[in-house]
Amino acid sequence: MSIKRISVWVVLSLLALVLLVLGASFSLLATQSGSRWLLDQVPGLTVEDFSGAVLTDWQAQQLVWQQGEMSVQLTDVQMRFRPMCLLRSAVCLDQLSAARIEVNLPSSEPDPEPQQGLQLPDLNLPVSIEVERLDVGEFVLNGESLLTDTDLRVRWLADGIHLSRLGIHYQEYAVQVQGKIVPSQGWPLQLQLDAQVPMPDAPTLAVQAQLSGSVQSLDIDVATTGYVAATLKGQVQALDAQLPAQLSLQVAHFKATPDLPDTLTLADLVLDVQGDLQRGYQVTGRGALPNTPEQIKLKLAALVKATGAQLNTLSLLAAGTDRRCAIAVASISLAQPAGARGYSRAAAALRWPSQLQRRRL
Repeated sequence: MSIKRISVWVVLSLLALVLLVLGASFSLLATQSGSRWLLDQVPGLTVEDFSGAVLTDWQAQQLVWQQGEMSVQLTDVQMRFRPMCLLRSAVCLDQLSAARIEVNLPSSEPDPEPQQGLQLPDLNLPVSIEVERLDVGEFVLNGESLLTDTDLRVRWLADGIHLSRLGIHYQEYAVQVQGKIVPSQGWPLQLQLDAQVPMPDAPTLAVQAQLSGSVQSLDIDVATTGYVAATLKGQVQALDAQLPAQLSLQVAHFKATPDLPDTLTLADLVLDVQGDLQRGYQVTGRGALPNTPEQIKLKLAALVKATGAQLNTLSLLAAGTDRRCAIAVASISLAQPAGARGYSRAAAALRWPSQLQRRRL
């Protein structure tokens, strides 16, 4: 037998072996019996009422995976997969839904080591991922319900993660996010966020936010309407363990509750925040009470930390006069909630007119 003929037989044998492996894999993934056998081989996985095929579409009443003290339980799971996308190096999920996802994690001891900042890796997938519809009815972590009615539409392509829609709900709270994230070189992003925050006995707070920059250095531009019309702009180092931030909040008009007198309406309020968790955040602010006869101006300076807040200065000045009232020092400790302490020292005495005394200003 010639060498050429032997080579042909070797090639044909290898091709037959490849086809045999592909056929066996297809029989496992594209048939219900093969898919059920394949799932039974996963350590710690229990499947109830499975039907369908993994390679196309399938559903199960319950999936439970457990390893030690950690467990994940999915109820009423459905998945529909488009295998033809593999021909163009893509993984396409037309539907992935679960009525309930419950995750139980083992308790862990606090880490005595100081927290370190996060470093996001550069992610370059060999295939693209397209998720047309992902729905989760309820997400429960260690027995506590965190999210309800979550839905996602996303495409992870070569140029980044395109977020068509991310909807998150919890009770009456709602958040929707869309935009793009590039998972490399600091993870640049451009996201738009819309949220609805219910307020007790007051109009709902509507939030519109533009997030830009990168996950490492996040630029924030927020506008709110409803309960309070305000703008918030600044930058946050989101991956730094000390969370450095520089923010500015501006409010044109604000009255906390409708039953308050108009004299307690704040106007032209500006709050500037700068600092980090280790040193605390320096807060400076100014504003006015324009509906008071004296046109009172407000100024404050405070230091806010995780353990409490120290109000260094809070002054009220009647416009056009030298009448001033100031709190020089006031502190509130969050470390002792049962016995929060406070103290103040008047920096200057002020004899308020009778109109202000009646309004307790």
